[in-house]
Amino acid sequence: MYMNITFKKIEEEDLELLRKWRMQDYVTKYMLTDPIITKESQIEWYRKISDDNSRRDYVIYADDIKIGYYGITNIDYEASSCETGFYIGNDDYRGKGLFKEINNFAENLIINNLRLNVVKLVALEKNPILRTYYKLGYIEDRDLKDAVNKNGEIHNVFHLSKTLVNNKNNAYD
Repeated sequence: MYMNITFKKIEEEDLELLRKWRMQDYVTKYMLTDPIITKESQIEWYRKISDDNSRRDYVIYADDIKIGYYGITNIDYEASSCETGFYIGNDDYRGKGLFKEINNFAENLIINNLRLNVVKLVALEKNPILRTYYKLGYIEDRDLKDAVNKNGEIHNVFHLSKTLVNNKNNAYD
């Protein structure tokens, strides 16, 4: 399914929607944490990230409809690397095969705008998106072993990375 994927920086008007999405069961089950996010803590988070030059936080749009969140964190210009994470919060867009398009848009932004070459991420072992990451060229760092306890159940955490190659497309204005 092809849709025009774009990212726009998070604005204060996006906070309540992002908060609701992040706390949905189908989102949190694949995240490392299961926070209870209040309106106040969401505003506090936004103020903190707004001044943080080591990260970029976006609302994902598909054909001008807000569908999710994409974060680029731990930006390290010396190492030319960053970490990423995302979720689709809009019910109408989950399971529609949009991840490849979202990932392509993000990688273009990371290469062409941030001028970084290495993307790192973490994913829970049971997350079905792992197969897609592998197909897109991400590899597991087998030296990093990690686990999280979610609701009394231990979940292995996979650390993946990919070295990006400039493909000449400018993803973000």
